[in-house]
Amino acid sequence: MLAGLVVPVALVAYVAARDPQPRNCGSGLSTAVHVSGAIVWSTPGVLWLADGDISRSQKLADYAPVRQPPASPSPPTAAASPVASPSPTPAAVTPGPSPSPSPPPIPAAAIEAAAVSADHKLVAFLVSNPPDEPGKISLRYVSPQDPPGTAAKELFSGAWGGDPDLVSQVTVLPDSQHILFQVAHHFDPPETDPVLVGVGEIGAVPRLAEQDPLHLFIRGDHAAWPETKDYKLPPDQPRLQSRVIGPNGRVAGLMVHIVSTPLVSRSLSEIVRGRSGSPQGTIVCASADPLRTVAFAPDGHSVAVVRRGATEVLDLDGDHSLTPLVRGAALAWRP
Repeated sequence: MLAGLVVPVALVAYVAARDPQPRNCGSGLSTAVHVSGAIVWSTPGVLWLADGDISRSQKLADYAPVRQPPASPSPPTAAASPVASPSPTPAAVTPGPSPSPSPPPIPAAAIEAAAVSADHKLVAFLVSNPPDEPGKISLRYVSPQDPPGTAAKELFSGAWGGDPDLVSQVTVLPDSQHILFQVAHHFDPPETDPVLVGVGEIGAVPRLAEQDPLHLFIRGDHAAWPETKDYKLPPDQPRLQSRVIGPNGRVAGLMVHIVSTPLVSRSLSEIVRGRSGSPQGTIVCASADPLRTVAFAPDGHSVAVVRRGATEVLDLDGDHSLTPLVRGAALAWRP
């Protein structure tokens, strides 16, 4: 589910029973990690999958730059014997044109979002700055059942601005033949909405079936498009950053609380749990590190959290601490 379609990514007002000093997410009982279902995560430029066994991971796509071997040093040349000769008159050097400034380097490829089909036979993902399309963001899909090294197929490609306030999202629709996605987009002519929503269709010839600005999708496209006529928009509440909706309508997300003193000002990332559709919520714990809630575990009690480029798991029930899961950023977790 595109849980953030109608929830702004920027800091928003939220009604919660605030603890003056929330407990640290690193304290408490260790969260028991029971990995079931299919989990997808990324390391820089690489997409990984583990289905049922986290120790048996599978590389699905690799866009990381190839490391070039260091150049071999050139063999020394023999010095020529000095021969007396008259010194040549230096030739006049005509100043040439100033070299033009080089264009800014294109950032490395990154996996922005991913989703797994219900039968675990399809993984859809958004990759920015792939080596074959620098400066673009591309919607692609691959099957874990394909032979190793099989290239992912593309459904959509567009200019990539890398706006950190606009989160890319993707989900595989129930028929496993259509992929719903949203990305930052610059419309021409300009639109008031900087976000594009589209549907990619899998088939003999993969294609982009639908596309429109986000506000039009919310207003009526979701009911009018045949691919999404049964899709239900997520509720407005609770308004949280990186909100995820789990089984039975459970919700987890973030509040960013600014702590200021006469000497220092810092942000505190607070993990909040609640119920879908309700503005009320409870702060579970807080961390001085930037956090991102990414997916519920299949059991519905724990949530995957990205911190410092790695993924940890937090049991939302009771006083538990973040427990390491994988080295990399989790993107989806499917029962």
